[in-house]
Amino acid sequence: MCGIYGVVGPISRSRTWLRNARQTLTHRGPDGFGSYQDHQVALGMTRLAIIDVKGGDQPLYNEDKSLVIVGNGEIYNYVELRSLLKKSKHKLSSGSDIETTLHLYEEYGLHFVEHLRGMFALALYDKKKHKLILARDRLGEKPLYWAKTNNGLIFASEIKAILKYPGLSKKLNPDSIDHYFHFYYVPEPKTLFSHIYKLPPAHIMEINTLTGEFTQKKYWDESRVSPVFSGDPTRRIRDKFIESCELTLRSDVPVGISLSGGIDSSAILAVCAPRYRHRMTAFSVGYDGESDSDETEMAKQLAINFGVKFVSQKINTSDMVKDFPQLVYNSDDPIADIAGYSIYRVSKLARDHNVPVLLGGLGGDELFWGYSSINNYVCLTLNKHRFLNSPSGRTLHSLFTPFQAPRIFNPRNPLLSSLLSPATQLVFYDQGAEFKNCESFLKRLYLPSFSSEITPANSYSILNYDTKLSETEIMSNCLSLLRKTWLVSNCLDLNDRLSMASSVELRSPFLDFKLLELTLSSSAVVSGYTLPPKYYFKQAVKDILPPQLLSLPKRGFTPPVGLWLRALTKNYLHLLPDGFLVSEGILDGDRIKSVINKPDSRHLTQIYQLIFLEVWGREYIWNTSPSDLHIK
Repeated sequence: MCGIYGVVGPISRSRTWLRNARQTLTHRGPDGFGSYQDHQVALGMTRLAIIDVKGGDQPLYNEDKSLVIVGNGEIYNYVELRSLLKKSKHKLSSGSDIETTLHLYEEYGLHFVEHLRGMFALALYDKKKHKLILARDRLGEKPLYWAKTNNGLIFASEIKAILKYPGLSKKLNPDSIDHYFHFYYVPEPKTLFSHIYKLPPAHIMEINTLTGEFTQKKYWDESRVSPVFSGDPTRRIRDKFIESCELTLRSDVPVGISLSGGIDSSAILAVCAPRYRHRMTAFSVGYDGESDSDETEMAKQLAINFGVKFVSQKINTSDMVKDFPQLVYNSDDPIADIAGYSIYRVSKLARDHNVPVLLGGLGGDELFWGYSSINNYVCLTLNKHRFLNSPSGRTLHSLFTPFQAPRIFNPRNPLLSSLLSPATQLVFYDQGAEFKNCESFLKRLYLPSFSSEITPANSYSILNYDTKLSETEIMSNCLSLLRKTWLVSNCLDLNDRLSMASSVELRSPFLDFKLLELTLSSSAVVSGYTLPPKYYFKQAVKDILPPQLLSLPKRGFTPPVGLWLRALTKNYLHLLPDGFLVSEGILDGDRIKSVINKPDSRHLTQIYQLIFLEVWGREYIWNTSPSDLHIK
């Protein structure tokens, strides 16, 4: 795991930025740094040593040094790849997992990424072909930002490093701000900045280092995997899950587990604890004074059952309030998910105990229909789809054409809602409280001049789908949308930034693309939205988990949300009048003052969104230090 960064263009004009980028990314790699540069390309990295601790320093080179690479993440199947490459007479100079990618590129060209199983963001420089290749893993576990400059192109693992480039525009994207208020995050590949982007998951960017011209290509697409297996998938799921867990245990430094009382992390513990060559440590966090949210006792009992060491820590509300400005800064992107603080604290706890690798349960819900709300949205979408594809539905829908516009679907009146909304609009995120509250509350705070810059129906565009899809394809499409938005731009971003803030690598066995492809190939799993949440996964692991765990409601590190929101509002609401959001012409100052004078408890979550973006703007646009925003 590392922080990577680089430049294509005249290096003499970028030396200051290269130094600043390295310093900015030190938390991602406290164990060392390395760099390469010629007159047109510079690559750099800060290293968190996980595989081949002594010999895996980067950059890495092929035999004749015509290829150079820096990489962030882990190639879990590097052992098998090394064996394959040695049979093809390649000479590897280290035990590094990242080095295998160089030789795979020699063998397969741009198809090298198809052989990688893991989480990664790579920058590979082919000197002979004058090409720099940027690549990102299939599900987007590892980040990679890029921006064009007056002299070429820059890239980095975090946006805070990109922003160090002298003269780079910090112009905000109104559509992205509107997305943030609708979803709590900005869906990739956009960022809040108009001129900074993320390389999308499962993509390669190929840059001509002589001309600066570039192209992007998608190398893997989950929509190409169709349900071809109609039998019981339980055994296959269990086998592939075990295989993924075994791969993510590969490490030359201690590995622990982030353990809540939920089924996902518990299943990982059940598989990994007996297979780990040392005694594993489980880390958990609880919440002072909130017994309903505190699952540390359950996590402790699980740890005892599987013979692992257990370490826990209580989180005080006052600590969360005090740490809030630093939390916002560490998040990199504005993501108003208050659960992020728990990720930050459990990662810090692991690092304090000299465990730099954690396994986590993220991804189970997004593979196995774990969210009851999403399952309900699919039912509503399919009902709408069936109605509008009936003869009477098509006729009636055509009559309502003059009145149709993107709008929130009303499940209490599905017939009229189907007729008044576009046929191509899924019933999905518009059903969430965050979306509805943005439409009814937050958008009223926008300045008219700001509203005029937003693309019409901006946040509804994410709900568009192809009405020619079959019902099975619609089911897959809905879960795919969840993964491409919520999972990548909220969950994985927080997982990466808030673990790496403490120099901890957080691994997710559920996000092995082979396991995902297995679920997509099973008609039973794809159509499992009508069954109890995560039905087939629970069937797969029921023999290795305590029976009572299988019947418990969905769990994770669930903080005392109401208590935290009230405390944050009390301590940071004063920043809003005449603050960043008002001064930058986004929100109406008079309306903000009315919100502050009479804060409505029904809109605490939306007020939190405002506070989060206010603090983020001060830190990332106004360059205010988090320490200057701490409560006294």
